[in-house]
Amino acid sequence: MGAMRSVLFLALARLGLFLAAFAVLTVLPLEMDIFLRALIAMAVSMLLSVFLLRKARRDVSETLVDSIDRRRAAKAKAAEK
Repeated sequence: MGAMRSVLFLALARLGLFLAAFAVLTVLPLEMDIFLRALIAMAVSMLLSVFLLRKARRDVSETLVDSIDRRRAAKAKAAEK
């Protein structure tokens, strides 16, 4: 999976979790302000993403670490010249 593709997937998955939680809270007949529903949806989606998106977060992290290592190696090689 490419770097941008994995980052984009993670961002869209987090957005999808938020929208799903917000939709559920919107459908429920609760007397709550829309901003309170949004805050609760953010908290719920954050907790769900910790468990459901663990592999995606690990993939993004590994991709970023690899990219940083390649840049450092290239920079060190350029400094040797």
